[in-house]
Amino acid sequence: MILPAREFGFQYLVKHELIKRLHRRYQAEGIEVPFPMRTVVVPHQDQIPVRRSGKADFGPAQMPVAAAGTPTSG
Repeated sequence: MILPAREFGFQYLVKHELIKRLHRRYQAEGIEVPFPMRTVVVPHQDQIPVRRSGKADFGPAQMPVAAAGTPTSG
């Protein structure tokens, strides 16, 4: 949308006024604008990528295990 203004700096005032009028009109008409939402689907925990030492690896199930049962550093 192009909002012409006489001076370059006035474009922000024009935009502000437009948004205020839209907001008032939406309220008068009972229009609600929902917040943006994002659905995140998390795969099985064994498949979640984990970033270690600058490279992407896979989660704990894919890490090499030391003899004592604790994950190794790499």
